[in-house]
Amino acid sequence: MAKSRKVSSISKEFDGKEVQGKLIERSGLFGSKVSKEVFKMPSGGKHIEKTRTNKKGDVISRSSRDTKVNPYKKGGSTDKKWIQKAINPAHKGYCTPMTKPTCTPKRKALAMTLKKIAKNK
Repeated sequence: MAKSRKVSSISKEFDGKEVQGKLIERSGLFGSKVSKEVFKMPSGGKHIEKTRTNKKGDVISRSSRDTKVNPYKKGGSTDKKWIQKAINPAHKGYCTPMTKPTCTPKRKALAMTLKKIAKNK
């Protein structure tokens, strides 16, 4: 049995503001129905409400969740000296000397990259 899907526009009031969204209805196996309401909030996130019903129309499950906007900005870090704050100058390091057993290949690669950057400055 193929699943059928229907999408329509809806609006709902959140915190006194009218918000536009869409209603997605699909039929599942054995006559069940799933309806999902998706709203794009003015703050930038999404509000999703999902309802599952059986053949008779009884609600099997209902859930709602809010998604938030990604807090990280595009374009990289604004703090240019983040690495200086991350490194403890008193610590001798895991790769001093490079032959030390705690100097893993990834640490060694990072150490060599930082060494090269420092040399070019």
